[in-house]
Amino acid sequence: MCDLSHPTIANVYAKVTQGDPTNWFILGYRETRDVLSVYSQGTHGLDELRSQLVNEVLYGFVRVVDRYLLITWISDKVSGVRRARALVHGRSVAAALPLYNAQLTATSLADLSDANVAVRLKLPESAMAQTFHEEERAAEDMEEDAFEEAAEELLPAREIETVTPQASVHGLLEEKEKRKRELLAEAEAKAEAENIHLVEQQQQQQQQHQQAKVREAEEQARLRAAQEEQARLRAAQEEQARLRAAEGQARARAAQEEQARLRATQEEQARLRAAEGQAKARAAQEQARIREAEEQARLQMAQAEQREQAAAMARLRESERNEGVLLKGFAGFQPQTCPFWRRRYFTVRKNSLVLYRDELAKTPAIIIDLKEAMNLRVLEKDEYICLLNAFAFDTPHGSYQIFTDSQKDRSNIMAAIQNSLLIL
Repeated sequence: MCDLSHPTIANVYAKVTQGDPTNWFILGYRETRDVLSVYSQGTHGLDELRSQLVNEVLYGFVRVVDRYLLITWISDKVSGVRRARALVHGRSVAAALPLYNAQLTATSLADLSDANVAVRLKLPESAMAQTFHEEERAAEDMEEDAFEEAAEELLPAREIETVTPQASVHGLLEEKEKRKRELLAEAEAKAEAENIHLVEQQQQQQQQHQQAKVREAEEQARLRAAQEEQARLRAAQEEQARLRAAEGQARARAAQEEQARLRATQEEQARLRAAEGQAKARAAQEQARIREAEEQARLQMAQAEQREQAAAMARLRESERNEGVLLKGFAGFQPQTCPFWRRRYFTVRKNSLVLYRDELAKTPAIIIDLKEAMNLRVLEKDEYICLLNAFAFDTPHGSYQIFTDSQKDRSNIMAAIQNSLLIL
């Protein structure tokens, strides 16, 4: 919503809609956020209104022939927030100036051309020019009549009576022209005084409005401060009462906890002495059991390794009869020249280890000549902590590290490579 209560708005609106020479006016904010007042007005129609538009939000009302156009002017340089506010305030302006026949939102002078206005008001374009000249002549005629009436009232009666047939017509015309200039100067001075008075009145109203807002804000601040002070006092009293109650409860709990702590300490000391003897006996038994379990685990691992090696050798011999491929599957590979591990599909043949990007690839990614392989070895945990089931071998072109998904796969691949070396 915007403020349209300034009395000059209603006065100039009445002039435009009731046949007065004034046929347009513009409303503007004058550095306020939502208070509108008369920005300018005139008697020369749409052309004069267009000449008064500036780079801000304005609202214009103009009479064209017997129709009225309500204009919302939003310059291209106006920000997005002010544009949105102008559209909202435009509804309030339309409600306050209800006699318009059409509305037009313009961002450039091209939007307010005679052709566009004629289309909006449903008038022929020729009526625009005719209306402009008729209004100019009417304004000049009214101004001339006003000057003549004022001259007749102000010229002394005796001057009129003493005019003789011998008086110079030229002198009378000069006197009349001089009086017209004086009356024009007086009218301009009066209009300027009225404008100054209106501006002062607007400034005074704005100042009073601002002072009322300041007083209201100060009163609200005082009320909030009083309420906050009362709330603070109540909170302080409640906090003091809570602290006293909590202090008494804390003392009672501390005494109970101290007694409980003493009893617990005595019980714990007795329990620790009894547990210490039992723990020593259990520790001796546990150490003996661990040694025995470790020995059994080593034996089982050695037996499993032997069995797995024998099974791998048997599988490899069987695979020799399968088109020369000793072993195939997936494993991770890392050449010495590459810092990254790659998971590849591989085949171990009689004289080569062939790596593919996947099991469907027909073209090998790497072919390693096993005739040059040497130093086939298992990589222990302390050498490659994060990789289990890893082994490596060397060639004249560099080393290759391989890790498998299980210890069984590692044994199978190493056995296949070893068998390939033996075949060579």
